[in-house]
This record gives sequence, structure tokens and C-alpha cells, in this order.
Amino acid sequence: MKKRMLLVMPMPPPMHGSNVVNQYVASIELGDLVNSRILPIRYAREISDIGSFRFSKAVQFLVIWVKLLINLVMFRPHYVYFVPAVIGISYLRDFALAILFKAFGTEIIYHLHGKGIREQACNRLYRHAYKLFFNRTNIIHLSPLLFKDLDGLTEGCRIYSLANGIEYEDFSKSRTDDSSTPNILYLSNFVSSKGMLDFMNACGLLVKAGFRFNLFLAGMPSRDISVSFIQDRIKELGLQGFIKHLGPAYGDEKKALLRKADIFVLPTCKDCFPLVLLEALSYGIAIVTTDEGAIAEIIENGKTGLIAQKRDPQDLADKIAHLINSPELRISLGRNGRSKFLNHYTLDKFRQEFRRIIAEIVQNKN
Repeated sequence: MKKRMLLVMPMPPPMHGSNVVNQYVASIELGDLVNSRILPIRYAREISDIGSFRFSKAVQFLVIWVKLLINLVMFRPHYVYFVPAVIGISYLRDFALAILFKAFGTEIIYHLHGKGIREQACNRLYRHAYKLFFNRTNIIHLSPLLFKDLDGLTEGCRIYSLANGIEYEDFSKSRTDDSSTPNILYLSNFVSSKGMLDFMNACGLLVKAGFRFNLFLAGMPSRDISVSFIQDRIKELGLQGFIKHLGPAYGDEKKALLRKADIFVLPTCKDCFPLVLLEALSYGIAIVTTDEGAIAEIIENGKTGLIAQKRDPQDLADKIAHLINSPELRISLGRNGRSKFLNHYTLDKFRQEFRRIIAEIVQNKN
């Protein structure tokens, strides 16, 4: 008789990296391994709502808690696959759900998409909470580079590594016009933790140095960085004549930006395994990013991209300038990046590896 698994995970909206991966997980066929049921959870509908407290979120938590209780009683899962928040108030919320799972004796499979646990565990109360949270569970994390975030907190755990994977289109990199002016793309939500302000400051330095380029700023504005704020910075930095796109880009518009981009820049200061870097790799774009989270696994400096120092606009400008001046290097980095993507980060590979991990967990239990 097959075991039963309840999959509990946030789903879009809002649309961001981990929610996209959760959608991919929901599409994976597990019927030959377990009898599965999906319980989607949602606390925020917009990026700006993430991490904020609202009374409606408290009400939604109670609704989700009741739904979980009903599923635990009626479906009686042997396993709960759970995608939790790992820091802050959101972690305490999900800690309460994990305690409910443990009270019913279900085996928990955590799929982690965040970091910051080791820093927060410096607080004694949080450290005890993490030890209880993780004790004798299965943990799927994005990369071995992130395992150190769990040091001293995972007694009796089995830890697995599962890199993200995405869909891609069959695309051969080529310029759509004969212009020698390179197209530089930033594609992420407009938040300071993604390094957007550092990027704009770097572009200002490039303009002062006499470089010419087309600049595409694609993303959703936030409470952190609004469109009006960006427009003011564009004027202050003298970038008015360089901007070719400003604002969100989805679907075909997003694909068109990726196809025409020569340089992709993500100087993030807070990330684990950005899906947008995988997208850039899949389109064969030369990448400039930072050594943050597990990015060093994705981007090999000098081979599949260039690594700049975090919060250092001058170093970032130097790296971008190097690519502007070196079309051959851009082509080489893009070609190597696409090859690495096809070998490691496709959605098919993600699905295969996810199924392998679930099968291993189920077989170990049996």
C-alpha cells in the first residue's frame, strides 16, 4: 500500500522565485511513489505585502491551520512536504504549523528556499526553536553551499541538495540589429536587497567614463523603490538618454528583453539561488553578479560570468565596462553559461531529481 503525502506550500500570487518553484513541484507526477494531495497556502498577494503584518494575514493563518488539521485527521498523511519561511515572524508562524505536523507523528520533508538561520540562531530562544523544528526531519536545500546555515541544528536529519530548474526556449543567441551599442538588462523586483541602486550608481559611473549602452530596467516597483524614485535617480545620474525600458515585463515582453540583452546584471545582496540567473544563462547572456548565497555554484567567475563585490558600484562598473569592451568575452561567457544551464538547470532535471529524493525518502521509511 502506497504511503500518503500532503504537500503544503505557498503558491502565487505574488510571483517570485520560490513560488515559481512551488508551482513546478505541484506539476510533478508522484502517483507511482505516493498518494499525494496539495494544500496551497497564501498570506500575501503582492510583493510589497511579504514580511508585513496585517490582521487579514492572522485570519488567513487560522483558516490554513483549520484546513491542515482537517487534512491531518481525514487524509492521515505519512509525510508532509512543507516549504517554510526560515527567519523572522514568518518563521514563527510556520514553526506553529510544524509543531502541528509533529503532534500527528507525520514525517516532515522541508524544502528550504531561504537563508539567515545561523545568524538568527545566535538568539538562544530561536536556537532551541530551530533544533525542535528540524529534529529528525528530511531537509531539501538548494545547494551544499547553503548547508553551513544549518550547522548544529539538524540532529537526526537527512539533508539533500536540489538545485532549482526552469523552463526554457530553444534559442540561439544573436543580435537583432547591427548596432555596436550593448544592451544591459536588470530583471528583478525593484528592491534594494537585489542591488538595484548599486547597479544604477554603477551605470552613472559608466556614463561619466564615456561609455554608451542601452539600459533596460525590468521589474515590479515596491515600497522600497518606487518608479518615481527611480525616475529621480535616472535624472540625477544622467541616464535619461540610456533608458529603453522601465517597469514590469512578463511573458513575451520579458522573453524579448532576454533575447536582445548582451549583458545581464544582478548585484544582489540577499539571495539563495536566483531563478533569474538561470533564465539569463538559458539565453546565453554574459552575466555580472555577486557572490551571494549559492550563486558561486551557478556562476563560475571568468567562465560563466563575472563576480563583482557586493555593495560596490565602482567594482560593478569595472566588471560591466570589461564586458562592454570585450564582445568576444561576452560571447564566450554566454556560450559557457548556456551549456551549463542545459547540463544542470532545466526543469526536466529538477523534476527528475525531486522524484529521486522523494523516492529515496519513501524507501528509507519502508
